[in-house]
Amino acid sequence: MSNDQSKVAVLIAFMTLAALALWACGGDDAKRLPDSGFAVEFLENDIPNTMTAGKTLSADVAIRNISKQTWPSRPNAKNRNQVNLSYRWKDPKGQVLVADGVRTALPQNLAPGESVRLKMKIEAPARPGRYLIEATLVQEGVAWFDEKGGAALSLPVIVATSVASAPKGAEQDSSAASVAGTMKDTKTVSSKRADELPGRDKKSAQRSAKSTVRGGAEREPAGAAAVAQPTGDSWFVQVGSYPERKTAEKIAKKLADNGYDAFVVAADIKGKKYHRVRVGRLASRGQAEVLQRALRDKEKLPRTIIARQ
Repeated sequence: MSNDQSKVAVLIAFMTLAALALWACGGDDAKRLPDSGFAVEFLENDIPNTMTAGKTLSADVAIRNISKQTWPSRPNAKNRNQVNLSYRWKDPKGQVLVADGVRTALPQNLAPGESVRLKMKIEAPARPGRYLIEATLVQEGVAWFDEKGGAALSLPVIVATSVASAPKGAEQDSSAASVAGTMKDTKTVSSKRADELPGRDKKSAQRSAKSTVRGGAEREPAGAAAVAQPTGDSWFVQVGSYPERKTAEKIAKKLADNGYDAFVVAADIKGKKYHRVRVGRLASRGQAEVLQRALRDKEKLPRTIIARQ
């Protein structure tokens, strides 16, 4: 091999090593996102509503990049700008208790329109109690996505000394402390989203959900000691559970005025009365999921659950 050939070989090897080093630390991909780059959609999750104090668990969370920017999965040379999935812990009034949760990395850069299912690591608070977990993405060294107008997944969680010791029905009634924000515009999203349904199912769900019922908040039987269920075997979406009947009636009336089959039922949980606002008497879970998305997107009700009567 001539001297010139040796020099070329050395140069190629050097450039290859440099390219690998640049790739390892993110290179040109790991740039600061513009504000428009923080748009995210949460598709599905199985974050549990009860956890054991101080324990670490895993939950599946599916997300989609709905911005026009690629999210970098690796940091730049200054160990910044990579995008991770994380969370905050808040008390029921929204006060931040844990500002930075465990990070879950993206497996690769996520281009516009692409989605990924992550195995999210979550460390439960050390002290038992009622909490809100607020999950969203973070561009390290830049900002949390919801600080830039992106979405966050906000869910009530009961943290107990053991999962078995969590109070029955707590996952439904932990929203009682969120009355003030229930009907306000927000970018937090609901706890579960399914893929798009066939058009026939969507139309059926919309017809069933919008069978106008006036005065739906008056459906609760007097003196109910447990959940008072309407007759029939059907699915519904519960939008909240409140200690004050007037609050539940006000929300149910607003939904009924907007054309939804909304009603209030009562429950006695460990001696304390709650009034649950529910919408729809639907034939399938698929129809209930369509209704849940409509309540989230049109009525700005992010904290909903689907159940069957």
